[in-house]
Amino acid sequence: MHQDTRALVMLNSAESPQTIDLGMPPGWPGSLQFTDALSGQRLTASGATIKVTVPAVGGRVLLATP
Repeated sequence: MHQDTRALVMLNSAESPQTIDLGMPPGWPGSLQFTDALSGQRLTASGATIKVTVPAVGGRVLLATP
């Protein structure tokens, strides 16, 4: 992994999937594309947020796509 790789990691300990609107960290561009390192799914931030569903008792690891 390149040292400038940006990642978002989300964990869900609930027994049901949880959907969140996650704000981008300060200084990050508002419209980044991400690939989930666990599932391969691609997602795009809209403005300064990204809507993500985290599976029950699971997680997501989103890597910004250059």
